[in-house]
Amino acid sequence: MNIQAVTAAKPDLIVDVGTVNETYVSLANKVQERKDVPYVLIDGRFSRTQDSLRQVELAAFGNSPALSE
Repeated sequence: MNIQAVTAAKPDLIVDVGTVNETYVSLANKVQERKDVPYVLIDGRFSRTQDSLRQVELAAFGNSPALSE
């Protein structure tokens, strides 16, 4: 991931779906602290797809009842 390109786009939220390990957690924390942009790191394993999509929904929309059904 080219973090400079991502942050240059001035996003309101960064959602990273993929591998979750110390390296990516550290990157997410650094970006969030330095760029003041919320960074959500979500497990991208296929077996976790349903939970991952729920986490994306919550990160982007909060507890919107229309999206929870």
